[in-house]
Amino acid sequence: MPITYTIDGITVTAEADDTILTSATKAGIEIPSLCFDARTAIYGACGVCLVEVEGVPKLLRACSARP
Repeated sequence: MPITYTIDGITVTAEADDTILTSATKAGIEIPSLCFDARTAIYGACGVCLVEVEGVPKLLRACSARP
């Protein structure tokens, strides 16, 4: 079931297997990242793609976090 959320006023729709990074990219929103490459397994170690999520007390890595 799709999930809808907002990034900087832009509505983003994510599928169940999307990460914040993949769904944002599909919506045309760029989140800088170094460690994410669609050809490899998600590792989430570089921390460049950290995002703030409302209601979550810590920063999340967009390459591995689900919306």
